[in-house]
Amino acid sequence: MFEKVLIPTDFSKYAYETVDCITQIPGLKKIVLLYVADLSRPSLFKDRAVEDAQVRLNGHEKYLKGQDVKVKARLEIIREGSVASAIQKVADEEKANLIAMPSRGKSLIGSIFLGNVSLDTLRYGTSDLLIIHYKNIDDQLQLLCPQLFSRVLYATDFSDPSMAGLYKIKSMQGLKSVDLVNVVSVGESNEEIDTKVHEAVNTLHALGDSLRKDGFDVRVHVPVGNPTEAIRDVANRMNDSLIAIGSTGKSKSKQPLGSTAFDVTRTADRPVLVFRV
Repeated sequence: MFEKVLIPTDFSKYAYETVDCITQIPGLKKIVLLYVADLSRPSLFKDRAVEDAQVRLNGHEKYLKGQDVKVKARLEIIREGSVASAIQKVADEEKANLIAMPSRGKSLIGSIFLGNVSLDTLRYGTSDLLIIHYKNIDDQLQLLCPQLFSRVLYATDFSDPSMAGLYKIKSMQGLKSVDLVNVVSVGESNEEIDTKVHEAVNTLHALGDSLRKDGFDVRVHVPVGNPTEAIRDVANRMNDSLIAIGSTGKSKSKQPLGSTAFDVTRTADRPVLVFRV
């Protein structure tokens, strides 16, 4: 499914670990390693910083060429605009199927849960985005990466964009099990909530049957409450390796990212894959 992946790097520990993790994606054929030098803020760049970045990119490219995957390194210099916009521009030029990046980098300033560049890429990007979250990078990542796409939670609100994301799930190489989740978050009475839960369970089972025919183990979950908290709770309880969610749902908002997708990706404690649908 994801044959060409763009990985932005700031040469932090998290960025290096993310690259090593992505090399284990089943079916991966090419990695584009990207460093964006933001010269709109020259005070952040010391003498020869750009040259040093190119040397580090070349070294990482050489290291990755020992893996069974093609590698291309790019250094982009910007003097206006945002780093996130530059990342999306390169993704479009390289025809990348996916942008993959860590939830945080060198800077500890900004969002508590998500670094500023990752946050902007999440908000305004147009490519499918994989954010690598982990509680403890040293203890978890080596165990997680080989099975990153094996146990997936897919959150759906049954909207057309959400269903389009489900079709993408079926094409994941390495997929073994799927937890289908629909959260009932509104209801005027207990009877109305019970009716919504019953209808959602039936719809999820119907969706699950189509996945089971393809050989996947499927479980359905219809929690009641706050969507973000409920999705995180199911993922923790089922020990899913990845949360997948569509970028938009039933909301009529013209924003490029729905609130649930934003909140789940920002606060999760495991990798999150956002399908741009």
